[in-house]
Amino acid sequence: MEQETILIQATAVFYDGCCFLITGESGIGKTSLALSFLEQGGLLVSDDVVYLKKEAGELIAFAPTTIYRQIEIRPLGVVSVDTVCEEAPVRVIFELIEKEPERVQQPISYRSYLGVSVPFFQLRGHDFSLTMRVKAVIKMIKDKSGIFDIKDLK
Repeated sequence: MEQETILIQATAVFYDGCCFLITGESGIGKTSLALSFLEQGGLLVSDDVVYLKKEAGELIAFAPTTIYRQIEIRPLGVVSVDTVCEEAPVRVIFELIEKEPERVQQPISYRSYLGVSVPFFQLRGHDFSLTMRVKAVIKMIKDKSGIFDIKDLK
């Protein structure tokens, strides 16, 4: 039986045991956010486009073979990276948007691909605290709680 896959416009990063997708319009900061996590020990799954497949009830992200181990850094162009992850289950999706999102996103929203629902958050692109906000969400998802110490995010 052939496995269904879809291709979406996104960047996927594996950080601290959690794979997340970054979606949004071109130029909103998807790659910049990914680079900030690669600098802190994260692994690139895929830049700009991501394949998704459903496996054992989970949504798995992986890169097309043509761009595996590559990331586009403006204005340098496409560069190779060694810090990669072949595939990983997606735990959260972030959409970067121009305007400030709602103050409190309750209840948590979900986005579904291939019949798998994943927690979904909108964040303002190019926000100086964007990396910290993503880390806070990852920590809450991993701990399954909404309580954390800001020191844990460094």
